[in-house]
Amino acid sequence: MGKNILFVTICAAFIACTSKEMKKPESEADVDNVVLKSDTGEMAQSPYNTMSLEQLFDAYMNEADSLRILLSHEELPAEERANAEQRNKELEKDFENALAAKPEYAKVVQQRNILKNFFDEMYAAEERFDPSDDIKKQYPEAYKNGNDVFYHHLFYVDFLHQWYGKMIKMIGANPSLMEYPEYMFREFVHGMSVMTSDDGRIRYYNWDASSSGSLYNAGCFCQYRTDDGKVRVSFHQDENDKDNGWQFQYDVKKIHTLNLKGKRAYLLQIEYSSDESHVTRGFHVEAIEKDGITHPEVFVAEDGSNAYLVNDYFSFDDPKEWYAKYDGRTRTIYLRDSNENDHYKAMNTYTTYTFDGNVFKPSKKK
Repeated sequence: MGKNILFVTICAAFIACTSKEMKKPESEADVDNVVLKSDTGEMAQSPYNTMSLEQLFDAYMNEADSLRILLSHEELPAEERANAEQRNKELEKDFENALAAKPEYAKVVQQRNILKNFFDEMYAAEERFDPSDDIKKQYPEAYKNGNDVFYHHLFYVDFLHQWYGKMIKMIGANPSLMEYPEYMFREFVHGMSVMTSDDGRIRYYNWDASSSGSLYNAGCFCQYRTDDGKVRVSFHQDENDKDNGWQFQYDVKKIHTLNLKGKRAYLLQIEYSSDESHVTRGFHVEAIEKDGITHPEVFVAEDGSNAYLVNDYFSFDDPKEWYAKYDGRTRTIYLRDSNENDHYKAMNTYTTYTFDGNVFKPSKKK
């Protein structure tokens, strides 16, 4: 299937895969039209030597994305394809040389090499991926009749599961990756987004396999720093999925900081897609304790019970109807209500939860 196919397969909601808008260089150069010549040293000359790391990366990815799109066209003439493939190799080398030219980027270079080695191995395995023998053995009738597309996808999702588990272990074994710039992850996998708290103590990695129907799968795990400075990894598991943590199936969209009973906690604005056509939006609270990540039950329901999560459920049909918001000034959560008879239909009323320093209490409909 190849690297380009994998980009499309696992990319659903995070094409840009960055938590903030890319900045354009303040120099006169238009990075969208820059062709970075190899073997000329131009990456080390003006305006590249005046670019910030993010601007340099943006220039690199602008051209890399254009080349990726160009190479995805099957009808591309052979000579043009060969030139584009050669330019793709030169471009990455140019970028690496530009990073190496600045001593202050030494740590970023080391971190990038760790990620590059991992994803190079992953994409090589993806190139070799062929479940035909397994399908033939386990589902002979479907294979014989040519109705094996579903099962091919089933095995492919399992392939992604395995590599997701390997990625968690890789991140856990390399604490320095917690400091790797968020926006630079999109170089390797477009289905990943990374969110880091303002204090830098907790980072969430979202990976969307973009499977459909009952095969829909997404993963999220966090990397966090304890009070004594140690960096650890935490993720949800169940008894049937201990190796890869795939059951933590929501994406962290925003991280808000709370003072919860005198201690710092993190209010996570999340999205959970149960299939390709529906989404849950809500909020969840996590805190860093001595023994790891905890999930305080700080949301008070109308019946007085406590929960660790509040959410609502809407259809993807009209994105304008989605509404989940946290107002830091009033410390209030707003969740749009759904119709009692059709919970895919949004109403013009909102359920609100206001934080009093200890819990979020429900308010009247607004």
